[in-house]
Amino acid sequence: MPDEQRDEKIVEGCTLYASAPERARQGERIISLDELTGVQALERKHPDLPMQPDHVLRREFEYIRHGTLCWFINFDVVNGQVMVPSS
Repeated sequence: MPDEQRDEKIVEGCTLYASAPERARQGERIISLDELTGVQALERKHPDLPMQPDHVLRREFEYIRHGTLCWFINFDVVNGQVMVPSS
C-alpha cells in the first residue's frame, strides 16, 4: 500500500475514534477488533510457594506448554470495555 493511501487510512481511523463519544450519545457504537495471535497457553509445573515472614512469594520457573492460541477481542472504543470475545 502506498504511503499516501496508508496515511489516509490512519486519518480515517483516528477521525472515527475521535467521533466515537458523540456517536455513542446518538446511539451508535464504534467497536475495535484486536487480534492476538500466537499467545502461548502455559501452566506452571509446580505451585507457588506462599509468602512467609521475611520472604516474598516464590514462583518456580518451569512450565508446561499447551500450544498456542489466537484470540479476537472486541473493544468498545468509548469505554474501553471488552465486549463478547470472538474465537
